Amino acid sequence: MATMVMQSLGCDVAAINTVQFSNHLGYGQVKGTHASSSEIIEIWKGLQDLHLDDFQILLSGYLPDPQSVDAMAVIGQELRAKSKKSPGRFFWIVDPIMGDNGKLYVSESMVPAYKSVLQNTDLILPNHFEAETLSGVKIDDEDTLKLAISIFHSRFAIPHILITSLVLKHRDEESSFLYVAGSSMTSSKTPRIFIIKIPRIDCQFSGTGDMFGALILVRLREAVHKSPGLENAPNWLSNDDVPSVELPLAKAAEKVAASIHEILCRSKARQDVETATYQKKIGSENETPDGKTESKRQRWTKAKAAEVQIVRNLQVLKEPAETFKADPL
Repeated sequence: MATMVMQSLGCDVAAINTVQFSNHLGYGQVKGTHASSSEIIEIWKGLQDLHLDDFQILLSGYLPDPQSVDAMAVIGQELRAKSKKSPGRFFWIVDPIMGDNGKLYVSESMVPAYKSVLQNTDLILPNHFEAETLSGVKIDDEDTLKLAISIFHSRFAIPHILITSLVLKHRDEESSFLYVAGSSMTSSKTPRIFIIKIPRIDCQFSGTGDMFGALILVRLREAVHKSPGLENAPNWLSNDDVPSVELPLAKAAEKVAASIHEILCRSKARQDVETATYQKKIGSENETPDGKTESKRQRWTKAKAAEVQIVRNLQVLKEPAETFKADPL
């Protein structure tokens, strides 16, 4: 999904697939294989041999084991070394995919593996649970959110942080909203935090993280190039006097939130129609003679119906009709 999104918005992409799966994990079962760390490095070396390694941005998504995290780190560090004499020439984005909803769905060994590479990155994109896992802070209100972001800046020296799918109960007791919070640190590693409020959609989608990462890459680069000289600044960090809501990261996040929310609303509408059609066809689950088998079929049908409808909504990626605004925190 990430590759298609970036290409649709005009990026030249060289993708290294870390898995070859029959389907996404939302179906509850999958067939396929993981790429080994040696296979990842072999593909990377093939690009280097042909001098096809002049990349400006590295975005990493799902990695199956600590060894593949190490392989990704090798690629990032070699690209960083190439750009040493040209500040801003290379930007490294990591989506530390480890879990959600309070639990890991990868090995616990992935946590220290990701922590070991964070200090070399420019931007990380954890969800609520992943931010808690990496920072060691239980995030449930504005104060703990600020603390977690401060730790990412001060302890890990990460210039930019963007946390997705945040649930802040004191802000919305009925949990009808989710939040995206981000920060670009100052020269003294002080946070500049903004927050975006987004209506919650009652549906479980798969692949939204990939879409978010791809979109933020494009929109951040776009916003940086609108700020004179910023593309040549180390880590694309704005001057200290730029307020949080005027940061390129905030401007990018506003546009990304608008695109994703609109696409997911359209995807949910399609899911409702397909699910209703299926239910009408089979009747209620309790009326079927093989209830156990039908339960699986219903799960697969719901997963298929909840596929994110990107191809049909490419214009929404490019020019979302909705508008979201970042607020300072």
